[in-house]
Amino acid sequence: MKRINESDAVIRLPRQLYDADNFTVLFYAANPSVYISKTKADVVKTENGEYLYPLDWIELQTLGSGVLQFRYYGGVADATLIDDELNTYREYTAEYYIVSSVTPTPEPSSGSSGYDYAVITEILRTISNEKSRATSAETELSNSLTAETATRQQNVSDLTDLINNEFLRATAAENVISGVVDTKLDFSAYTPTDLTNYYTKDEVDQAITSIDYVSAATFNAYSSVTDSKVDAISGVVDTKLDLSAYTPTDLSDYYTKQEIEDKNYLTTHQSLQNYYTKDEIEGKNYLTTHQSLQNYYTKPEIIEIVSQIEGGGSGEIGDIVCGDWA
Repeated sequence: MKRINESDAVIRLPRQLYDADNFTVLFYAANPSVYISKTKADVVKTENGEYLYPLDWIELQTLGSGVLQFRYYGGVADATLIDDELNTYREYTAEYYIVSSVTPTPEPSSGSSGYDYAVITEILRTISNEKSRATSAETELSNSLTAETATRQQNVSDLTDLINNEFLRATAAENVISGVVDTKLDFSAYTPTDLTNYYTKDEVDQAITSIDYVSAATFNAYSSVTDSKVDAISGVVDTKLDLSAYTPTDLSDYYTKQEIEDKNYLTTHQSLQNYYTKDEIEGKNYLTTHQSLQNYYTKPEIIEIVSQIEGGGSGEIGDIVCGDWA
């Protein structure tokens, strides 16, 4: 019998039990009233024809400590339909012994007190996940610290080697200087070099700073283009231009720049604040087509009517009846 603690279990289901159309299996340990319900749909079939029920540790520890057992109810597709008085079952012992700190208590009926094992299962699953996450974080931190320590040790080693090498180099340089100092130099035959025709470092630096440098690629490209342009210009210069057939353009109908400026044309944007827009004009419903003047008198007709009135004449003129003006 396998003793399990914080590990999963796999239960092999006898082949003859699987052949039923529907069945439910209740797994329990210390208390048959506290169980894990599985149906035919939960069975996993392997390649070699075995039928397995996988149970994870979160489920198993809710059953409490004890030998893992299960009851097989044939023809029942749902644990809520199981009635021990009506349904017969077969009882089997699995090859596992559960070690759990949980004391199983049946789920309370309505109005009673007890534990909600769905909540307990979820709490245990959360604790397990958090434990796994903490372990992973601890491992990652440990690896990071180990790598950082190794890097620091390597840096210290490299720095030590550098200091030692510099010390040896300085010692060697000191020995060379000591040998030179201890040797008396004879300057009697030394003739200083005439530097009157040489530039000083400051003069050279100043001359170099004023030069604009270009890359070799830019210079070569520029030289190539320049050479071709020089060749083209040389060809034109070497050829004598024949201007005998040239006719100057007639500019008599053109304004000169000064004439344009003298006319004081607008040269800047003018304000349109006191002008109506097209939409504003259309909104005022002004006449846009010619209106008939058939029913209106012309100016000469008006003058003739006024003349007749002033002369005291009477008679019918158009639609106006003259004679009785009272």
